[in-house]
Amino acid sequence: MKIALNKSVSVSYELYVRNEDGKLEMKEKATAENPFVFIAGIGMMLPEFEQHLLGLSVGDKYDFEIKSENAYGEYCEEKIFDLEPAAFEVDGKIDENILFEGNFIPLRDTEGNQYRGLILEVTENNVRVDINHPLAGQDLRFEGEVIDVHDVTEEELAALYGGCGGCNCGCEDENHTHEHDCAGCGC
Repeated sequence: MKIALNKSVSVSYELYVRNEDGKLEMKEKATAENPFVFIAGIGMMLPEFEQHLLGLSVGDKYDFEIKSENAYGEYCEEKIFDLEPAAFEVDGKIDENILFEGNFIPLRDTEGNQYRGLILEVTENNVRVDINHPLAGQDLRFEGEVIDVHDVTEEELAALYGGCGGCNCGCEDENHTHEHDCAGCGC
């Protein structure tokens, strides 16, 4: 079976970026024993990553690069913010086990958008946070192999969407099996 839209895909990979010296440095790795699993075509992955894999079969190897503008974009200084420490208080206290330099914390703006922020600096009066993606501004090189390709199972859909409520079909059936007409979820 070939990788196509709405197929469950398992791959091994090594992700490389260039360091300051221009040499490739491995940033992430997924092995055949612990592969990276995703469903093609539903927005889980970078679009260009999926485009490079479409049509490949189990056992096929791949090696490609994605330019930063097609990956996580350029690094943007405007995505660095200074926040008041009081914004991180819970019951009048700041949890120093969470609020420290180098830690990633979940953030939400006034419109409800969620971000993952890297704490750059913590002072008595200021918390400097960077919400750029950790790989922003970097070209990505992937080397790997296709481990498995199969039709998506009910269990995979349930895990992805948290059961029936996540597929937006509106049936509210706790024993949902998609065996009935479920127009909203595309199953």
